[in-house]
Amino acid sequence: ACAVVATAVCILGEGVSTKVRLSGIGKYPYITICTNDVDFGSVVAGDVVERSLTLTNRSLVTTLVTIHRAGSGEGVGPSSSPGSSSSSSFDSEVFSVFPLSMMMGPESSMTLKATFRPRTAGAYSAQSYRVGTPGGNEVVLRLCGEGVGPEVTLSTRSLDFGTLALETFSEKGMTLTNHSQFPVEFQWQYSDPELGAFQIIPAQGVIPASDKLHKGRVLCVVKFSPKEPVNHYRRAYCLLGNTYTALCVDLLGSGFDEKENKRPAPFTQKHVDLHWSRLKQGLLKITPEEAEATLKELESSGDMASMQAGSLALSPTTGSPKSALRKPGEIWEEIFVRPSDSAKLPFYLDYSELDFSTVPARRGGGAKGEGRAVTVYNTTNSKAMAVWYGTEDFSVIPPMSDVPALSSATFRVVLSPSVPARYYHATLECYVFFKVNRSFRLVDVDRAFIPPTFLPLQVSGNSFTNQPHFLPAGTLSKSAVVFPPCQPSDTLHQTVCLYNRGETPIRFRLLLGPVHSPGTSRRAEQELSESTMSSASVFGCFPESGLVPVGGRQVIAFRFTPQKAVQYLCTVQCLLNQADTPLELTLRGQGHSPRLVLSNDACVFFKPTHLGTSTTYPYTVHNPSSVAVHYSWEVPEKYRGVFTISPEEGVVRGKQELKLSLIFTPTQDKKLQFRVPCLVRALTSEPSSQRTGYGSSQQQSLLRDAPGTRVYLSVQAEAVPGGITMEPLSMAFDTVMVGTSVTKQLTLFNTTASDVAFTLETLQRASASASGGDPVVLSFSPASGVLPSRTHAQVGVTFAPQARMSYDLLVVCRTPADGHVQAKPTGAAAAEPGLHCPKCEVAGEGAFPVLQVTDVRCLRTAKAHLWSQLCLNEVNACLAKDLTDVDRDVSEFSVPKLAQKSPSFTFDFAASGLGMPPTVVFLQLTNTGKLPVKLLFQSPAATDSGLDVEQWWPDEVHTDEDKVTEMVIEQKLFAVSPMRATVAPGASTVVRVECQHKIPGTYALPYLLTVQNGKRLCFLLRSRTLQPEEPYLH
Repeated sequence: ACAVVATAVCILGEGVSTKVRLSGIGKYPYITICTNDVDFGSVVAGDVVERSLTLTNRSLVTTLVTIHRAGSGEGVGPSSSPGSSSSSSFDSEVFSVFPLSMMMGPESSMTLKATFRPRTAGAYSAQSYRVGTPGGNEVVLRLCGEGVGPEVTLSTRSLDFGTLALETFSEKGMTLTNHSQFPVEFQWQYSDPELGAFQIIPAQGVIPASDKLHKGRVLCVVKFSPKEPVNHYRRAYCLLGNTYTALCVDLLGSGFDEKENKRPAPFTQKHVDLHWSRLKQGLLKITPEEAEATLKELESSGDMASMQAGSLALSPTTGSPKSALRKPGEIWEEIFVRPSDSAKLPFYLDYSELDFSTVPARRGGGAKGEGRAVTVYNTTNSKAMAVWYGTEDFSVIPPMSDVPALSSATFRVVLSPSVPARYYHATLECYVFFKVNRSFRLVDVDRAFIPPTFLPLQVSGNSFTNQPHFLPAGTLSKSAVVFPPCQPSDTLHQTVCLYNRGETPIRFRLLLGPVHSPGTSRRAEQELSESTMSSASVFGCFPESGLVPVGGRQVIAFRFTPQKAVQYLCTVQCLLNQADTPLELTLRGQGHSPRLVLSNDACVFFKPTHLGTSTTYPYTVHNPSSVAVHYSWEVPEKYRGVFTISPEEGVVRGKQELKLSLIFTPTQDKKLQFRVPCLVRALTSEPSSQRTGYGSSQQQSLLRDAPGTRVYLSVQAEAVPGGITMEPLSMAFDTVMVGTSVTKQLTLFNTTASDVAFTLETLQRASASASGGDPVVLSFSPASGVLPSRTHAQVGVTFAPQARMSYDLLVVCRTPADGHVQAKPTGAAAAEPGLHCPKCEVAGEGAFPVLQVTDVRCLRTAKAHLWSQLCLNEVNACLAKDLTDVDRDVSEFSVPKLAQKSPSFTFDFAASGLGMPPTVVFLQLTNTGKLPVKLLFQSPAATDSGLDVEQWWPDEVHTDEDKVTEMVIEQKLFAVSPMRATVAPGASTVVRVECQHKIPGTYALPYLLTVQNGKRLCFLLRSRTLQPEEPYLH
């Protein structure tokens, strides 16, 4: 940027030339943006939110503006391939800014469009953009937002059908409510309208979107029809399409046989809640006999604490524990039961799925079909019984059998196709219960009842013997599933919908391909263990197979559990009706190790700080990972109160920078050097399925059980003694009217290298005697504060005396190193040894305007006699007194009323004959004080008072005395001049008081004397006019 001046010469020939002066100024462009941080908040995955930003060119030159994503080279665009994108590209694919390049004129503005399109529910994304010019001016635009799934709720958590007779049924309803503005697909797992004891109708469908007037709802009817006189219980799971949430409801009921009088032990939801509570506490294989024996042992021991703990864990009499409430993470754990965990359960099947492949259809009572063996294992110490629910095509032989303790029972599942060229798929229900539950007489229901265990078995097959399979017409709702970032060993879930667009059923099967880590070197990938990269340990799906009816859908859930902090990629093949070309779905996720980076190389240097003051250092911590971390500073106990961090703990979301305030408040004069540890722990990733953001209070409370890691901050600080000086050293306010104030400036100087806190206090050294005066008021603005190093500040000192007296004051500037100064009302305070604070002497005097009568004259009367006749000694004594409440009253304007309240003195003109010359008295009023005096005489006449009474004002009722007063005013029998006067200190003014002898009789008229901000008294002017030859003794 510079100014250039040049001269261009144009030569025309023969010495003729012309000159042109060229000048120009080069300037750097300067751009600003309306905001640097844009938080899109929570946005439903698949939706698009756009924000408008204003970019302004504040310079006088045209400039080219380009926008680059932070960390990228030449531009902003989607990643080239899914396999090569990292967490940063994952964020970049959901944000966009338009336009990326533009020309801006001088002092002009343009609008940028920032867009957030979340692809994955539960993922928090952040991205920075650099908006720059060729001149080097650059602003940073930070975008962040979170993709959330639709909110769907279930109207109930359980349906209890009670006890029904065999071959009867009962129906109850439950409602799925969609609170989002997008339709949501749902599917109940293990629910066939023609199979099992519990049927849910509809088993799949779409929940409409909600609007401002109506909520999107779907009513699902549950039908319970028992076929055996046993207890039935199962937990039905509802998967929601394209989200991370799953719902569940407990279904329970019992069947009884009236003919054989078989009635099982009754049970309710509290037994179910207690059952799941036992599972969480590790009591997986406890039997009714063991539960009852344990309770009896606790009762016999008499240990009340153990009895209460045992009752909570073994008996439902205390009510449903809070732990029975299901969380989405726990629901997913129940859905994705790993085969290795099956042996830990009290009952389990050796297979979760049986595929019969191709079985010929039976013809007219022909062969029974093909059978497969399945085994029910009992890992408890009590005998159990297994009851199967089959279908017309799939049957179980035998349908009911005992399962001995610590043993097993084998059943035969038979597929007997009834129709050729057809796909068969069903979920067979197996209810396993302890045999003592078969009758309410054999088990103590209130103390030791354990609900039955539901074991589903998926069976499938087909009857395409010589016929070709149907051509599938299936599609997936998305071609790739991207999981949000999470920590190693945490688990996340996402769902995808498989649609049947054709006119024939689709039988599908999912095959997980090998897992590899893109972006990792081949050698590093080989170093990863087999367990780390195995498909089953990293990814999972549910269900792995099934049948999609014509026009139907299947919601498929996928699980991601990273074992290392690397990126994982897996291709899933979806086989449809044995077609040669399967559908492919890409699963992508990345594990992240939580980290927290401290700025400035984890070092903080505080500037020298004065004792008692505080120095605040702005500090930044950065989370470079894509997962949220919880931090907690552990300030050593020795330095608590000296060093504080605000906030001391909290959550830093992925890619986020958090600003902290480090505060140093020294208490001793010395140098400090210490380290402060910060405990960094990861938040569990699974609760992201039930939160609205990483920063929610619910998420912050869900810390991992891992101990976490610690990072250390080095702190160096120094406490130094400091001092303040003040100028001037003395301050004189002279005389100030009581009730008013005068302000002067006091300058404080801090010559030290640290900030100094100060407090100004007042010591009253001496006091002049005054009658009834209030104490002095000396205030400061500001009275306290912090004076930065090597600066000065102006302090307003306001002197507002409330009494007529002289003051000799001392202003003391106290710092934390000086301790507290006790103000004393006497002069001894200033002479105290050890008072070494900066001081300023203040002198002032509070006073009223004072007026005195110093002389009087009248041609007809001697001065001495006149002085006594007019009571002037009493008048002067009254004028010298302190102000009273009547003197301070400014709310009353009526002269007669003020005259009644004020001290009154008779001004007697004596007697004179009718028609005699006026009697005139001259009063000399002198200002004996130090303040100017403004005086005012007022009579009851409106014109004299200066107040004009308007016509609408109602007239008061006049007495005979009032009429006489009006006549005196009208005839002007008395007069005072001047009515107003201003008298300087030490000066005098003469007031002429005149009495006319026009009308015979005795007359009086009050005149009110008011000294502004001073005394107020009443002169009652009185005279007597005699008739000719009327006798009167003087």
